[in-house]
Amino acid sequence: MSFKLKNNKKQEKSFFASTLVTLFIVAMLIMSGPAQAVQVAINANNLNNLVVGQTGFFYVNVTIGTNERIPIANFSVDGLPDIPGSPDGKLVFNVSDIPEAGGFKVKGNYNITLLDIYGWVGGSGGFGYDSNYADPPYYGYGYGYSFIDYGYGYGYGYGGGNASNYIRLKYKVSVNTAGALAGTYNVVSRVNTGQGVDFQGGTSFTLTPATISVTIDILKDKINPGSNEDIKVAILSTASFNASAQVNPSSVRFGPSGATQKTPYNKSEDVNSDGRLDLVIPFSTMETGINCNDTSAILIGKTYTGQNITGSDTYTTIGCDDGISRRNLTTIAVSPPSTSLTVGDTQTFTASPKDQDGAAFPATVTWTSSNTTVGTVDISGNFTALTPGTSMVNATNGSVAGTAIVTVTISHENATATREIKSKSILPGESIIITVRISGNVNALALHEIPPEGWNVTRRTDSADAFKNSTNEWAWKSMETNTTVTYTLTAPVNISIGTYQIEGTVIDVNGILANVDGDKSVKIDILEFYRRLGNDPYVVETTDLLRAFYDFINNIVPQGFNQPLSSDEVDELVNEWRNS
Repeated sequence: MSFKLKNNKKQEKSFFASTLVTLFIVAMLIMSGPAQAVQVAINANNLNNLVVGQTGFFYVNVTIGTNERIPIANFSVDGLPDIPGSPDGKLVFNVSDIPEAGGFKVKGNYNITLLDIYGWVGGSGGFGYDSNYADPPYYGYGYGYSFIDYGYGYGYGYGGGNASNYIRLKYKVSVNTAGALAGTYNVVSRVNTGQGVDFQGGTSFTLTPATISVTIDILKDKINPGSNEDIKVAILSTASFNASAQVNPSSVRFGPSGATQKTPYNKSEDVNSDGRLDLVIPFSTMETGINCNDTSAILIGKTYTGQNITGSDTYTTIGCDDGISRRNLTTIAVSPPSTSLTVGDTQTFTASPKDQDGAAFPATVTWTSSNTTVGTVDISGNFTALTPGTSMVNATNGSVAGTAIVTVTISHENATATREIKSKSILPGESIIITVRISGNVNALALHEIPPEGWNVTRRTDSADAFKNSTNEWAWKSMETNTTVTYTLTAPVNISIGTYQIEGTVIDVNGILANVDGDKSVKIDILEFYRRLGNDPYVVETTDLLRAFYDFINNIVPQGFNQPLSSDEVDELVNEWRNS
């Protein structure tokens, strides 16, 4: 049914009523505990220590508790770099921008992909949420209301789910950091209701400066390592790089020993006559660490905005035939030489340059990681582990290098599990009770039991938040101490004699934590048939043995089996009878 508003007063009343209803919903959320109603998480580990100009990604996860009803205006992420797509550091997008999992939306430097959508219900004139059914496709009931002429609406839902149901939206946001400033960003992801209430989660990441390759000119083609003269080095300007205005001279280091600028200080002049002012910096020859037979030297430094610069030039050495013994950089030892880290850990490496006699030698080194996917290392030797794998951390100076090996793994939480089988020998078609005891302190844990093919599992008692019968899996949101699972395992009626194995694993978000130890086998045993004939079902009595002899001699097949006793099985019964 539709209607038209006749005048402004009525229109204002309708709008006012809609606003009150929405605010009531939000207020109810606040009073019922919004921390449980909506949980917002942002993971920006992949962006941490990313070099400006590279592409990385972060995740935004939104989880809405069961039976919650929330008006949503949009999602936002604040505190990002001020680049296309996030003006003033704010990225904004709507649920309706990407309605299906696998879809994406490009906003400036950002590509937003919806990885997962669970339990979402849309309402007319807004969006709805409900507790939803626990099985795919997670249908529930959503209702929305809109107000004619204003188009203002809200939605909510309700359904027949249980307390374990929820709504989840998981986004992966890829970002090209070109144009961003280096530094640490404190970001906050928000679910905005549009009514002055939002739900948020935060994190931080650091973008490291990109290294600018500069052209340098050593204004001496020939250098005497033992001279007291200065070496002047020009950092040349280009159409896109103004060396005299952008380079911070106090940050510049030159040569193997990393000499700093000498007085009189730097000056600006057009060295190569291209109409641009270049930056010329003097260095003490003795402080550079340049040795006889060296052929090149490296200059490093920073711009005033914190970007790294590096450049090199060649030369020849003279005055080295005077019989004076000069020291040369020969080796670089990196410490520690090897280490094992988990994802997210950091390790500081140190370099020890040494001369031909093994004595400490004054020299600067350049740090690099052979596999930046596994981990990155900054100019001070600080390594950050990013993903599982192996990387070589290298400290180099000219042609001399030292290396350390880093192995990165995923940190697993600890848990153990033990299985107890009450009766290890049964007849075809019979059932046994199995108990699995799990110990540990783990978030998001699952137990996966794998019985023999054709055997049936029936759940008995446990504290699991969910159970999947088709795969025999129990799942917990968290487990802080110990828990016990019991279930019934039933053998097929027409099963063959033999020993059957039960396997099992305990799993967390990173994979298998542990195998289930303890009892693993159940025996379908023809001898069990004869043990149960007498008064004591656990002992082979004389009458049990005589019946076995009779059946063996007459080739009689016991009920439930497809073959008679073998001579070996008769001997086994005799041994049990003799020892009982």
